[in-house]
Amino acid sequence: MKTKRFVLLAFFIAIEVVLANTPLGFVPIGALRATTLHIPVILAGLLMGKKEGMILGFVFGLCSFVSATFTPTITSFVFTPFYGPGNVFSLLICFGPRILLGYLSGLLKDQGFPNMLIAAVMTMIHTILVLSCIYIFFGKAYADVLQTQGLLWLLLSVVLTNGVCEAIIASLMIGILFKPLDKMMIRSGFDE
Repeated sequence: MKTKRFVLLAFFIAIEVVLANTPLGFVPIGALRATTLHIPVILAGLLMGKKEGMILGFVFGLCSFVSATFTPTITSFVFTPFYGPGNVFSLLICFGPRILLGYLSGLLKDQGFPNMLIAAVMTMIHTILVLSCIYIFFGKAYADVLQTQGLLWLLLSVVLTNGVCEAIIASLMIGILFKPLDKMMIRSGFDE
């Protein structure tokens, strides 16, 4: 049983890494780019539990950290301490919300909440946590590099555009993927 769970976890990790390093991790919606990197984290939490969800969340954060560190942009300092005003809070932003995403997905599943609702709510919570931490820990520096004086309104617009699009995509994908994957796990003896 441990081997089966390990293999399934490795499968989810591989999917996360592929999404993080290909255009499959980003869905163009008009001028926006919604990410799909949170979907395997939520699925792992729903199908395997809190611990595996947290591991996938860590992998999501690690992919963000590696990307921000080795292919930096002007705002990469919010995900890596190695650029500009980046510091320990960069690591908190990079890993904290992602690990919490996996944990809470598994926790809400244990409490009997519907999967599609979990996907939508957790996606919005993740988006709000990341952007709130950016505002709290790096607000001035982030506003300066983006050359905006209305950072709060900019971040709120991201929540209402990207966040909502990502929540809809996550809800639909979880709705499509959960039942077949759950049946496969039951047939393979994961429920024993």
